Amino acid sequence: MTLRKLLIILLVAQLVGVAGLMTGNPHGNPAGFIVAFVFLFPGGIASIIVLDWLGIEIGYVNIIVCSLLINASVWLPIAILVQKVWRRRTENPSDLSSLR
Repeated sequence: MTLRKLLIILLVAQLVGVAGLMTGNPHGNPAGFIVAFVFLFPGGIASIIVLDWLGIEIGYVNIIVCSLLINASVWLPIAILVQKVWRRRTENPSDLSSLR
């Protein structure tokens, strides 16, 4: 799996999370907030904490921007790590036999 594919998966997940956050209704059907919580993890939670700690008003746009920045800084290194492991596994499968 290439880094490009992993980043596309991350982008789609973030877009679904943002759509869930924008369409969620806490008074009616909270499914959008549940989708946002799942797809914007961990940035969705951390952004509220960071914005409160910095004294910035908590609003949709601020949460989305902060969530995307946090998620990019968390998931990009994980995507790079997955790519390295995937490449090592496809190049020489016997090296990973000790990990099983």
